[in-house]
Amino acid sequence: MLAYLTQGAVIRRILRHLQLPEQPPRLASALGPAQQALWE
Repeated sequence: MLAYLTQGAVIRRILRHLQLPEQPPRLASALGPAQQALWE
């Protein structure tokens, strides 16, 4: 590890410079009981 960034403003500035999204992607919903039928 070269660095440990803790300041949100610095992290956002780096992400913008790299043209990366500042927000994490949305989490996909978990698979429900319908998939359990495949393993029975």
